[in-house]
Amino acid sequence: AISLREAAPDRIGARLRELAEKARSMVRHSLEALMNMDADMARAVLEADNEVDEDYYALVGELKQHMAARPDKNEATVGWLLAAKHIERIADLATNIAEDTIYTVDGEIVRHRSC
Repeated sequence: AISLREAAPDRIGARLRELAEKARSMVRHSLEALMNMDADMARAVLEADNEVDEDYYALVGELKQHMAARPDKNEATVGWLLAAKHIERIADLATNIAEDTIYTVDGEIVRHRSC
């Protein structure tokens, strides 16, 4: 069995938890925005996605450096990379809900544009 805890630097677990918390918050706020038909809250979700993306790419860069420095741990580090990617994808799905909410409330198409 691969031990992810042993494979990555100590800070990776904490950073992944922070990323997951941000994605969870985005899901919650995107659903609240939809239920309340609140385009402003939905726009805040879009802004939060930019932060999640930045954090995700920084984490990926750090994991790539770790892979170069510790090739003996690459198999486990790939697990961290996949976990980070799936969390980032959850944030993207929350963004899709927010974009649909903005369209429903304001009739404005915001997909593929920054707010």
